[in-house]
Amino acid sequence: MRKITLLILAFTLAFNVNAQNQKMNDIQELMDCVGMDKLGNQMVDGFISMYKTDYGDNIPGLWDTLSVVINESIVDLMDSIAIIYDKLYTHEEIKSIMEIYQTPIGKKIIETIPVLTELSMQAGQNWALANADKIEERITPLIENYSEKEITINDFFNPDEKYEYDTPKVITDASSNNTKTQGSPDYKYSVNYDSEIWDIVPDETFNPFADLTFVTYNQEAYAMIIAETSVLTIQELKAAAIYNMASTAENMKTESIGLRE
Repeated sequence: MRKITLLILAFTLAFNVNAQNQKMNDIQELMDCVGMDKLGNQMVDGFISMYKTDYGDNIPGLWDTLSVVINESIVDLMDSIAIIYDKLYTHEEIKSIMEIYQTPIGKKIIETIPVLTELSMQAGQNWALANADKIEERITPLIENYSEKEITINDFFNPDEKYEYDTPKVITDASSNNTKTQGSPDYKYSVNYDSEIWDIVPDETFNPFADLTFVTYNQEAYAMIIAETSVLTIQELKAAAIYNMASTAENMKTESIGLRE
């Protein structure tokens, strides 16, 4: 029974491989039908035009070499496009599309697509030019109003805002993981942090008023703790902290706010 099962499995795999190969062959035929090779040639010409803008025509052999290099790798692009066809369409759909393109109207569609694309792009450019002043007139006041708006501390202050207490986790065996504890140099608190992600840096590196400063090893993020005795309410303190950050960082975003016991 095992031999029969293996034989059936092998036959099924072979059938699936052959079916996939046939589908890819039909996709290649469809790509040839719609003139995908012309797209490749247009891309080659586009690359050369782009480089000519930068380097001119004074370098001997540059354009011939560039054409050879691009044409050598254009096969990879065609293979990538074939994979896209394979993902978007079933084998039966590929066959149906081929049937459509082999009809008189299908052939006309293929022949007129380049002209249609060019004329549509030109129509889009003409539309943009004709409406540029109208669009600018409508959106300029909105942009100016937004740009002139100044952020104040009151934008972040809510005297009725409530916060939940967050009980910190107790580390029973810090030596078994990457967690380290850093105490404040001036106040009675400590911070647990992941030593594989964060590093402690001198406070004056970012803010001389920071009590503790941490930075990720990839230098993409930093965190500061500014501790002080104050008569401010927690709502006022929160508003002042976020206001100071928003005044210096355009993309500042508050993830969470809470109290620690």
